[in-house]
Order: sequence, then C-alpha cells, then structure tokens
Amino acid sequence: FGLSLPPANWAGAAAVLALSTFAFAGLGIFSASFVLVFQRGSPVPPVVEALSFLLAGVLYPVDVLPGWLRVASTLFPLTHSIRGTRDAVLGGAGWSALVPSLLPLALFAAFLFPLGLASFALATRYGRRSGTLGHS
Repeated sequence: FGLSLPPANWAGAAAVLALSTFAFAGLGIFSASFVLVFQRGSPVPPVVEALSFLLAGVLYPVDVLPGWLRVASTLFPLTHSIRGTRDAVLGGAGWSALVPSLLPLALFAAFLFPLGLASFALATRYGRRSGTLGHS
C-alpha cells in the first residue's frame, strides 16, 4: 500500500510499558484491598475501565473530544500509555517527544503504586483483626 513508517523507538516503548505497568498495578492492588475489606468485588475497576475506554483514545483520537473531556482524559493513565506507545512504535518519536507521555505516567506510577501497596497492607491488617483473613 506504499505505507512507510519511521523506525520504532523500542526503548521509548519499553519505558512507556514499564511506567504503565506500575501505574496499573497500583490500581489493581488498590482494587484487591477493597475486596479484602468488603468481601465482594470492587466497584473501582468497572468504572475506571469504562471511563478509560471512552476517554483514553481507544476507539477514537482524544483530539475529537470536547475540550473539557480532553482535560478529563488526562486523568487516566491509559490516555498517556496509548499516546506514548503510538508515538514510540508508530511514529518513532524520540525521548523529547515522549516526555508528555512519560512524565504523567511516572507521576501516576509514583502515586498509585505506593497507594496500592499501602491500602493492601491496611486491608490485610484489618482482615487479620476482624478474623476475615486466615492467619499464617
């Protein structure tokens, strides 16, 4: 079809993947702590998943959203993960061009991963005290 793509920035894509992994792991651990405390599925993942799917550029570019929704889309790590991966793999973007994706992902990872670990530690402690968690 005559399509030519610039060479991919695989190191940049790996950096996006690593930061995305820590950000989403934090969300997953936070969700697991909810299950430990309340003994039922967490309402957090379906809500975050649905909003991310609609606002993060999965189905259509974020640029077509109204201004206020574009701003709201920046509150989801998936937005930055998709943009960074597309830029690095399909656009061959250099490190300076990936900063607008890497910086928010680093902030999400730095906030969400420790939050997830702390909430899981608290949930485990609560479960042991309340007797809903088996003792080892």
